[in-house]
Amino acid sequence: MKEVICDRCGRKMPINKCKSQIRRGRTYYVCKDIVDCAEHYLKRDSMKINVKGIIKKEGILKIFGHCGLICVLMRPHLINSSDYNLFHWCGYVVIPIESKVAQWAIDKGEEFFEKSIDVHGGVTYFEVNDNLLWIGFDCAHLDDICMVDSSLHSQTATYKDLKFVTTEVKKMAEQVLKLYAIDHL
Repeated sequence: MKEVICDRCGRKMPINKCKSQIRRGRTYYVCKDIVDCAEHYLKRDSMKINVKGIIKKEGILKIFGHCGLICVLMRPHLINSSDYNLFHWCGYVVIPIESKVAQWAIDKGEEFFEKSIDVHGGVTYFEVNDNLLWIGFDCAHLDDICMVDSSLHSQTATYKDLKFVTTEVKKMAEQVLKLYAIDHL
């Protein structure tokens, strides 16, 4: 019988004892017995997450300009709550709807940006709210530490800090403008 490695606890398991999920073209395997999987993960997990310390150091919201676009970094689950269970960053390029870039982006559509923008985890958000176009990504993927419950992370997961997310959102803003410029040559 084929064996696979559980992306949650790291054990080698017969495939019939795992559930699979395909996400962004990759198949992830996790143990069917979540309790056993979590216990095994916690036994091998030496990382302790000081969420309150991280949040005190990095904050929950950052807004800045880059290349003439608005960049917003936020921890969406902490904006209106003190529930620290989910503490990951999301990054957005925000464009006023009346701008030519926003109109072009809306015409191109979400799928275009999902395929064309190289950003951590891919573009996961494309919405118009309050006359602003929001194009965003999140750091809540299997390879991201984003929850206090570390049994839900893959064994190779890492925390994506403020510096990482700032770099990614700047890179995304530059790519949006580059794609716009290429389309308007």
